[in-house]
Amino acid sequence: MFLEETPWEVVEAICKGAEFEFSGDEIYHMAFPVVASSIPNLKGWGLPPFMADFETAVMVTMLDKYVETILVEYLMPFRVLSPPSAGGTKDPMLNMNMRDFVGCVMSMIKRHRRNPTDWNFLPYPLDYRVLGGEAKSLIPVDIMEHFEMRLLHSMGIPPEFYKSSITGFQAAAGPLIGFKMFERTWQHFANQLNKWATWIVNKQGDLMSWETVRAFVKPVSLYEDPEIRGLKLQLSAAGKISDDTAMSTIGVDAAQERKKLLDQEDQIAEEMEERQRRLDNQMANIQAVTIPGPGQQVLMQEEQAAMAAEQQQGGGGGAAPAPGSPVAATQTGGIGGATGVGATIDDLLANADQIAQQLVVSDPLTRRRTLSDLKHQDEALYAQVKARLSELENQAATQGVQLARQGQVPVQ
Repeated sequence: MFLEETPWEVVEAICKGAEFEFSGDEIYHMAFPVVASSIPNLKGWGLPPFMADFETAVMVTMLDKYVETILVEYLMPFRVLSPPSAGGTKDPMLNMNMRDFVGCVMSMIKRHRRNPTDWNFLPYPLDYRVLGGEAKSLIPVDIMEHFEMRLLHSMGIPPEFYKSSITGFQAAAGPLIGFKMFERTWQHFANQLNKWATWIVNKQGDLMSWETVRAFVKPVSLYEDPEIRGLKLQLSAAGKISDDTAMSTIGVDAAQERKKLLDQEDQIAEEMEERQRRLDNQMANIQAVTIPGPGQQVLMQEEQAAMAAEQQQGGGGGAAPAPGSPVAATQTGGIGGATGVGATIDDLLANADQIAQQLVVSDPLTRRRTLSDLKHQDEALYAQVKARLSELENQAATQGVQLARQGQVPVQ
């Protein structure tokens, strides 16, 4: 893993035991500020915070090594099996063969490891003893915690933070004062992080041909009151304070959000215009299909002239509706009933809906002839049929657009 990410020139310098000189501004040293008297001795290097109590840091390291030794030597117990004493000073080896005893015990242990639930038999009595295993009682937990807390105090870190609890810290120093003191104590670390962020971003910018920028870590206060934040938002909604003041508490740039809202409105307007343009094109296509051609228009004009001549010959009376037309069915009560005296508004609307349902699927010539006859006979019914027919055509156009989007109707 080290060789995969290390430049080969550095590896060669290590192999030859030579020093490697980096070019300027290739290494960022996040140095801790030191007193002026130590600057000549350190020659530009920072001084870690724990150096203020270096003896404690050495003590903590020694305790860690001590605990490591205890865990290695005393964590796992050492188990011993032996023949029991026959009593007094009598040697047990006078009554049994120790080679047979050891062989039987080792065979029993092997069987137990293969099958821990098996029954084991041994022709010798045993004496079982456990040596070691007292690591828990040997580890100096209280001493380690004492020196760790002492080291944290010397570095300016409250022990309550280390224990993931701020209850004691709030009780000791107060919520606001204690948090502010902690922030000011570690302000140098935040400044170093800001400088490092600018350095690393500009290093990447040199490789990607970006312009030089200034990067920084977003500051987050350790003491943020949700009630104060909510109060600022309410005052902004009431117009008492600016949006920038209120939204800055929740990390939102008010100017940028206003620009996004304007862009969103422009995008919605463009989408609505595009949709209206598509609907207009669909209506134009439908009208192009429903408007009769030149030959049909000539035929319709001749029929209208013949109808006018018949009306003049009949003394100015209205022309009789064509048999089988919706108007003829209306007069005979075949569709929606009569629309004359005694007819209600519901009857008129129902009759107009049924006539429109038939006309929407009729050919243009029949539709024009029927509407012309209906206009001469019943103006109210004619107006309702025209309105209903327009609604049906709009619905058909919308359904056609949806089917075309779903791929069920080929778009020409």
